[in-house]
Amino acid sequence: NFVIGFLLMTLVAGTGGWFLLPAIFSWLTSSKELLLLAAICVMMTMLKLTEYLGLSMELGCFVAGLMVSVTPEHTGRIIHLVEPIRDLFGCIFFVTMGLHIYPSFLLSQVGGLLTLTAMVVSAKYLTALALFRFYFAYDWPSASLVALGLSQVSEFAFVLASHGRQMGMISREGYFLLLGTTALSFLSTPILWKISKRLLPVQIERERAPRSPLPPVVCSRNNSDPDLLAVSVNTHAKSSTTSKIHSKDPATHTT
Repeated sequence: NFVIGFLLMTLVAGTGGWFLLPAIFSWLTSSKELLLLAAICVMMTMLKLTEYLGLSMELGCFVAGLMVSVTPEHTGRIIHLVEPIRDLFGCIFFVTMGLHIYPSFLLSQVGGLLTLTAMVVSAKYLTALALFRFYFAYDWPSASLVALGLSQVSEFAFVLASHGRQMGMISREGYFLLLGTTALSFLSTPILWKISKRLLPVQIERERAPRSPLPPVVCSRNNSDPDLLAVSVNTHAKSSTTSKIHSKDPATHTT
């Protein structure tokens, strides 16, 4: 049943994303209200379809996003229209997940939660650090900053834990431990980021500094014309200077 449902979802998503949605979005592009409504209808349709086929509703929303992104000429405008709704549902999602976390349980299991959070964050950080340093050939500061940004647990862990709890795959205590560990990993990321900024100030400022549009140029004496003098062109991080070439005759002055 799962394979059949997945194949049907793939067929519907491919047909709608490549053939139907571009025409529909082009037809509704004159009205931003109708374009927003069409994007929401695509999401709700895929959500109910995947639920009916026995798949995850979250998978349907993800596939709906892929279908919308197939039309690049409308994707930017749709994202701009959907952003307020996305932020609203994001706030509701995190608030409802926070309501499932009991402070009394966190205080009674503070040692275990801190240990699990440290283990998860460290494992993800070291794995990402090794990947970006040795596979993608990043330098150590850049690889460390990227790995630090990926060290927290994804918010999708809330969804997986909720489904596991509903299906009876994890116990009540295990469910609360997963929620607490995920929440603590969220809180640890800003703290670790501030520490990294203190440890790597030079590398971070170098990333922020704008790049010069022109490379450094050094001119030498032009052998073809002995009257021309060469001027060294120095480029700086924020602005580049222009070279001025003067001839010995003041009547002929070129810039």
